[in-house]
Amino acid sequence: MRKLAIYFLILTMVAILLQCASVPDTHYYFMEFENQQTPANVTPKYDVSLAVIKFSAKPFYAGSRIAYRENLYEGKHYHYQRWAASPAELFTDKLVGQLRAANLFSQVINGYNYNKSNYRLSGEIEAIEEVDEGEQWFGRVKVTFFLSDVNRNLLLQKTFDKKTLVSQKAPLEIVKSINASAQACVDELIKELDQFFSQK
Repeated sequence: MRKLAIYFLILTMVAILLQCASVPDTHYYFMEFENQQTPANVTPKYDVSLAVIKFSAKPFYAGSRIAYRENLYEGKHYHYQRWAASPAELFTDKLVGQLRAANLFSQVINGYNYNKSNYRLSGEIEAIEEVDEGEQWFGRVKVTFFLSDVNRNLLLQKTFDKKTLVSQKAPLEIVKSINASAQACVDELIKELDQFFSQK
């Protein structure tokens, strides 16, 4: 009888401990760029349309969990710090917005309507992560962009690899640094596209 009482006491204590144990909240983060302001009634620089095809991502970066690396050889993911959607989807949406704001093209089209475009822009996210280098942390983004014509002939290929120092070792600051690196890649792409079409 005494053993049975001890057994139930242990079960009760375990149940209480399980109820008291707190599960950390899952935090979801978005990709946000500094908005460019397109002047009203300004004619686009080039009379061509560009379709942006949804980008892909390397398998390690394809999911919603934020990735980080403490060395060159091992990658990890945060469990409770996540992107609100896949990084490729978030990046593609922001890229479309930045291209429209840049006012280079008569039309920037989402990928699902790409048959109506003169040119197509696609790409792959090769890295989007926190990188720890000793006492310094960085938000890193590496993206390869492909510009092709309607016949799928490759016209331009560019890879940008950007790192931004994390000001404070906290999840939100890490995300801000990753965002800054992503925007730096897009800014470089826009310059390259401008140069490419200026020569046509």
